[in-house]
Amino acid sequence: MKGKFILFLSLATLSLGAFAGEGFKEYSVNVLDMPQTLPVSKVSDMQNSLAAFAENVKSCITTSGGWENFAIERNFSYSINQTSVGCKLDMLLYSGAPLSCLLPKQVLNDLASAINDRADSGDVMGDFSEHERQVFFESGYCD
Repeated sequence: MKGKFILFLSLATLSLGAFAGEGFKEYSVNVLDMPQTLPVSKVSDMQNSLAAFAENVKSCITTSGGWENFAIERNFSYSINQTSVGCKLDMLLYSGAPLSCLLPKQVLNDLASAINDRADSGDVMGDFSEHERQVFFESGYCD
């Protein structure tokens, strides 16, 4: 029994040591409706990924990308293709559901701005902003 306890303490110490040099901060994760203490560097990586997504949407360049939301252990991926009538955006949401959008050029700047606002707010672990939800689910651009 004493050996198992020592092994447990050793593993716990090693686990904590992996994050020893990393700062933590409390973030709101509105998908879970509760604050979580998360590594600042991982949240920063998510903010950078979200900002890159916003830039790609705004410029409508043919590209693809994605990220893992480690707070909910889910992945998000997207591909963007420029068409003659607008910007084709295909996403695989955290839920695993696909969402395909054909966005007119006049929508891209506002949508990119809303995505950037969410990245800047630190609420990158949560759900879409109100404006993003409106474009993706209520505007008729996506199915």
